[in-house]
Amino acid sequence: MKIWRRITWLASLAALPLSAQTLLDVEGKLVPATSALCEDLARKNPDGKELTVATVPLVDAEQGMPKLGVVIAQIVERQILAGKPEWLRIQSRINLMSIMEEQKLWITDMVKASSKNNSAPAGFLEKADFLVVGVITPGSDEVTIELRLIGTRNGNVVNAQTVSVSSSPAIRGLLRHMRRQEGRAPAEIAPVENIRVTMTAQRESSPGVPVKEWIITEGETLKGGADQFNFRFSVDADSCVYVFLYGSDQQAALLFPSGDWELQFEKQFGRKAKKQDNYCRVDMEYTVPGPDASGHPRYFKLDNTPGSNTLYICASRTETRNVQDIVDQLTRTESEKERLKLLTGIFKFDCVTTFSFKQNSGK
Repeated sequence: MKIWRRITWLASLAALPLSAQTLLDVEGKLVPATSALCEDLARKNPDGKELTVATVPLVDAEQGMPKLGVVIAQIVERQILAGKPEWLRIQSRINLMSIMEEQKLWITDMVKASSKNNSAPAGFLEKADFLVVGVITPGSDEVTIELRLIGTRNGNVVNAQTVSVSSSPAIRGLLRHMRRQEGRAPAEIAPVENIRVTMTAQRESSPGVPVKEWIITEGETLKGGADQFNFRFSVDADSCVYVFLYGSDQQAALLFPSGDWELQFEKQFGRKAKKQDNYCRVDMEYTVPGPDASGHPRYFKLDNTPGSNTLYICASRTETRNVQDIVDQLTRTESEKERLKLLTGIFKFDCVTTFSFKQNSGK
């Protein structure tokens, strides 16, 4: 399918990949530390009063969030869930965007009485009685991890545990920040290792009948000439994202950032598109095609060319300037293996995720 001929407008979201040995080494150190936190919490709650605890990704001395901070939080949360008593509830705080939106976390000294009432993010303190927070301190040979169990009512530290892990190449790689701070070079940003993709299709069976909308599963067949689709994606570190389609007509096209089809949309419907930047933030969800300038959703419409369509969602810490060259070379490839090799080997994207679906002739 040639996307720029088929854009239409209608007003009408994994675990972080990590080597098994590195994960075991980190988890081995964190298990007893987490147990100590939970045991202290149990001693302070002899009556079995229902309490809620949340685990927050750890930060470094600059208050930045390295990828290792998320890995540690996942391990700690998993250990708490594995041995928690009936009275303990878990309020997940692993999602990065929910944390970033809660502007102040008070990771080092937590809540200051003088500013608590004025500065506490709405709903943050009410949802958890205790937080497991922490600080990561890199050293030449070891990385020190300090965990703190903190009460949200008064900011008191209930228990603190310190462990160290060997500063291996894998661990040093995880010390890169997941968000790009001002002045930080791309090489200091964590590479994207996980891209989550969700595709949605819709079909209008007849005029006046409500549009049917559903989530597309991998390999599903859509109705050519009738069905429309869009998709959403998110990345696990700040990056430049490019989305290519290798269509049923055996032609490649750029879908994100907007390709030739965007001008066709504006010409056909007289509506300006809402500008989208392809520098994507960690854990934010982006929709392609994006809404028009008025906020109305838009969709790609399938033609009647039967066959398979594959999306290639590609992420890199640096901007790719030869996008048209990528499109041209993808068009000339003859197999999925060649296309993946082209994107990861020749053009060196940090991460490439694919999503394939089919379309019939619509008859």
